[in-house]
Amino acid sequence: MRDGEVKEFTLDGGTVRSYSSSDTSFAIVVLHGLTREGFNDYRLIRFCRMLANIGFSVYTPSLRGLCTLDPDASDIEATEALLESLTAKHGDRIGIIGFSFGGTYSLIAAGAPGVADHIRFVMAVGAYYSLESLIDRAFTLRGEKPLAPKVAYALLSLDWKYRQLLALTREETAVFEDLMDHYCARENNFTSADSVLVAKIAALPAQHEVCRQWKERLGVLSRLNIAGNPSLRSLVANVFLLHSERDVSVPVEECTFIETELVNAGKSVSKHVGRLGDHVVFSIRDDIRLASFFYRVMLLTEKV
Repeated sequence: MRDGEVKEFTLDGGTVRSYSSSDTSFAIVVLHGLTREGFNDYRLIRFCRMLANIGFSVYTPSLRGLCTLDPDASDIEATEALLESLTAKHGDRIGIIGFSFGGTYSLIAAGAPGVADHIRFVMAVGAYYSLESLIDRAFTLRGEKPLAPKVAYALLSLDWKYRQLLALTREETAVFEDLMDHYCARENNFTSADSVLVAKIAALPAQHEVCRQWKERLGVLSRLNIAGNPSLRSLVANVFLLHSERDVSVPVEECTFIETELVNAGKSVSKHVGRLGDHVVFSIRDDIRLASFFYRVMLLTEKV
């Protein structure tokens, strides 16, 4: 990073990477989504560098559950611990931005006791409302032909934890692992070998058992849902929801459900639905309102 500094430190057994280019009192925590690449996703690195270069102190934790494609409430607890640790240095000058699963986690973590009063804003990009609805969608859409990479990724991410059930050959397992380890770097493009394997995996009868396993886990994953989450009652921060109407991974209806839940809880919510982007991919060309959306976020970072 030009004229900047990148460091890593350990917090509660997890790794946090920080980016800075100046001594600033405003911190922004950035959460990655459900990806094996975690905070090494080149898009996330580029975003964090940009924030640091315009003067923010940026912190991005590697969330173990999301990196292993095994979502768990411990990731939210790790985020809460990071936010709490930052209050000593930054006081109430903290914002949090989360992408995809990280967007949902950011909303939940920002309402934690001892943290809520210090968070000035939360921006959730492509966040989901209900984990159950995402599971249902992934296994319902697996019959589409051809299976779009974004839809396939949602299914393959759920398959990862139970991949032994798929009974793949050694060669197929190697292709599967390489695909999941480098999916973001490939920018959602499948090789011919990937496409053949994805089609086979999607059609496997074992998918019914994988789906059943996930449904059984939902009870212990209840804290990962926005629906009825008690943390929302303690949320103080201004909330910004950013979603694409063309999102095939997390449909825009999820964003609408989040907005309704927050409004019903009396929270301050602003929503922008982009027209041209895909899941957590946006351009200023999407809509001129996107510029004003980010301008409102920036004003909050300057509030005394």
